Amino acid sequence: MYKHFLLVLFLFFLSSSLNAQVQSSLVAVLQTKSFGKLKKYMDSVNRNEGSATIYRDYIRNLTTGYKEVIFCVDARIYKKENPSSYEFDWFRVTCITTSKILCYYELSKRKDTLVGGQKEHYYETITRYRNDSTYQLFRNEFQTLFQTKIDEHELFDEESVYEEGCGPVGWPSEWEEKIRHFVKNKETDSLMVWLHSINTEKQLYALKGLSQLKKKDRLHLTAHEKKIIRFIKYKKGTVRYCKGCVFGPPPSVRRIARKFHFGILALL
Repeated sequence: MYKHFLLVLFLFFLSSSLNAQVQSSLVAVLQTKSFGKLKKYMDSVNRNEGSATIYRDYIRNLTTGYKEVIFCVDARIYKKENPSSYEFDWFRVTCITTSKILCYYELSKRKDTLVGGQKEHYYETITRYRNDSTYQLFRNEFQTLFQTKIDEHELFDEESVYEEGCGPVGWPSEWEEKIRHFVKNKETDSLMVWLHSINTEKQLYALKGLSQLKKKDRLHLTAHEKKIIRFIKYKKGTVRYCKGCVFGPPPSVRRIARKFHFGILALL
């Protein structure tokens, strides 16, 4: 009995130590503001089969010279009362970065709450940083290319998914239904709003709808619209994706975008 108590105590303190270590490691690497060091940290967690794992990560270009980074880390926490039972603490990192320097980051921890008797989760910020001058350059670059201001509510949106028949039946998603409506009613302006979004999944849906109108000779693109389409089609990064009952691993943006054809596009 005494040995069992010591084992429970050991695992509890070990898991608490791991939790603190994961958090302190994340804080330390983010404070360097180095994208290279952050990427090395992500790669090292993925390589090491320990009690901490990265279970969701996306890095993709947003505009010329700037990327969006989202990844989550879970740390296994053993329960006091049962050493064979455990739960997880979840940490989320979101960043805007150049190829070298982070101009924005936020580290948060997932918390659970009850809403109407149902468990829901939210993220509580641990630390946040923004370099205002570099972040403004990011805004300016996006506005130059896309000719619209950033809707910052569309950054780091983990709910948006590019779907190709999700679930066992493969019913179309709400976004897919909207695209079908836009195409059926020739709502080019609505598709252009999605094309000019900073959200990668929305951009891909816009490419899908616009390519269908192009195929039916119902679309005339300006030179700048072609430039935006070319940027999206060839930008680097991954997309949140679902087909059937499978989520991930995330495909590249290019793999999805190459399905949509627009003829010769303007060079960037």
